[in-house]
Amino acid sequence: MVFIDSLERVQAVSGWHLWNDPAPSPAVDPPFLIHESGNKGLGMFATRPIARGEVIVAERPILVSHPRLSVHPDQKHAFHESALAGLSAGAQTAISTLRNAHQETPDVGRIRGILLTNALAAQIPHDSTHTHYSALFAQLCRANHDCAPNAHYSFSAETFTGRLSALRAIDAEEEITIGYTDVAAPRAARRQSLAEKYIFECHCTTCDLAPTRGIVSDTRRAEI
Repeated sequence: MVFIDSLERVQAVSGWHLWNDPAPSPAVDPPFLIHESGNKGLGMFATRPIARGEVIVAERPILVSHPRLSVHPDQKHAFHESALAGLSAGAQTAISTLRNAHQETPDVGRIRGILLTNALAAQIPHDSTHTHYSALFAQLCRANHDCAPNAHYSFSAETFTGRLSALRAIDAEEEITIGYTDVAAPRAARRQSLAEKYIFECHCTTCDLAPTRGIVSDTRRAEI
């Protein structure tokens, strides 16, 4: 794993006792497969029925980065590439094959673009506060977005582990999804957020509702 931050914080994290504990072992028979999901690229699909509350996958991140690095803009690309070079070949491939929606965004390098497109939040304590980091995972980052997701992502700083849990019962062959944005927001706001941050227009079942039904859906979400 690569942890990108100031030298002081990297040294503090490297001294945590949790590194003496084993990382979560990969499931012998995981309840999902990763394969093509239409125009969304790769996605995560259930291979059997998954019960509500069941942990689908738990893993430690491959790369964790402070979102606001104190590095000169001209050096950020080389900085991220150098950090990636410290990973195993398998970990490098897992990151490099993630989608980069910011290839045309000025001054955004390859790894930074992959982070902006795929990273999940990781709250990590420093002194008496928690800092929000961006984390890349080999498997968790393959869960696509839906405005009515069937799974929930969480991160435990105590075990430095990301976890995906079922929000409801998931059928075999159903795609496993999470929410990339505030799913309680109105449809227009959700679509705008996704377009700005992830460079795609959401066409999930909820977003593609007819106008009248879409208004009803927005009202219900506001009441929840």
